[in-house]
Amino acid sequence: MKELSNLLEERQIEYDPIENRIPCFPHVINICVKHILDDYATADFSDVENTWTVCGQDITKIDYISAVTGKTLERTRNLVRSVRASNQRRANFRDTIVIGNEKGWFRGDGGEPIKLPEVELLLDEPTRWDSTFVMVNRTRNLRQAVDMFFQSAGQDSIRDKQLTGIEWHFLQDFEVILEPPHRAQQSMSSESTPMLGRTVPAFERLLEDWKQLAISAPHCAPLINIGLTWADKYDNRMACTNAYAIAMCQSLAFL
Repeated sequence: MKELSNLLEERQIEYDPIENRIPCFPHVINICVKHILDDYATADFSDVENTWTVCGQDITKIDYISAVTGKTLERTRNLVRSVRASNQRRANFRDTIVIGNEKGWFRGDGGEPIKLPEVELLLDEPTRWDSTFVMVNRTRNLRQAVDMFFQSAGQDSIRDKQLTGIEWHFLQDFEVILEPPHRAQQSMSSESTPMLGRTVPAFERLLEDWKQLAISAPHCAPLINIGLTWADKYDNRMACTNAYAIAMCQSLAFL
């Protein structure tokens, strides 16, 4: 953009490289999320209370930090890889779901029988935006089947890949943290013709959702703040570009 500005300046054409640079909205979100994924294990929990309660269960900061520094996300990837490593394991895992559904092994939060979807675990892919949220969401939805599978006969060699209770709790928090950027991505990608004027409102909603989550779940704040640090930089950058305000006004004209 700077080089284009220099070329136009030679022709006496005014062109502001900052004013006219419009970042790719999904790319910006992906960058913010990637910083969380890369740096979560070193997050600073010094301002977090020593204990908190979730659904009647007391969580200690020491145990929670052990799940963070133990890189639960990487352990989740290893868990998924171990289940997907062979056709036999995949078939056995699917059988666990099918039989569990037939015999009523699985329970909802209220203790009622539920049926799990007969689907596979999914592994995230760095080049596919939002795939980590999809991986975590799918793994958590199949948690009961995952735990039963790893405790079943013949899985001794991979039993160490099973997640602990505190790791499952951390994975739940991670899904909650990744949900706002997931919604923001979906709000734009679901449109057949995404409009620039809706970019800033969607991005502002992401920032607000993260900030509210950091207040309502303070133990998640250290991870959220990693993403917010970068999101605020891009938000300030957007404020320097009049194109967004013009596009929002044009969008209103079509309502």
